Amino acid sequence: MSTRAVASHWKPLSVRRTRGRENVQTLGMRGDGDEPMSREANVALLERIVADQRRIIAENLDPDVAKVPQVWALYKEVQEYYEKGMRVPDDVTLLWCDDNWGNIRRLPTAEERGRSRCTFRFAPIR
Repeated sequence: MSTRAVASHWKPLSVRRTRGRENVQTLGMRGDGDEPMSREANVALLERIVADQRRIIAENLDPDVAKVPQVWALYKEVQEYYEKGMRVPDDVTLLWCDDNWGNIRRLPTAEERGRSRCTFRFAPIR
């Protein structure tokens, strides 16, 4: 995934239309159809994508990017990247997600709690 591809998708479709609105920018990326990226995708690539996204936020919303609310959803393979050492800046909220069945893989540690939130998805049972 090139910087140009991230910028061409992310800037017009997400960041620009949120100007002047109360919003939280979601960082990171998954593959096509909300599937994991290719097996070749790695932590270094995703760190570069997050850096590019924050640059776009700074260029389009606020030069002090830490003033723009941002979240990184630790869902499925993204949590695995986190466990392998991928990090985002401290001003980014860590969102711990369930597995769509109400099971959360882990809760934030004491060090992570100040910047973490948890989400659960509920679906009606038929």
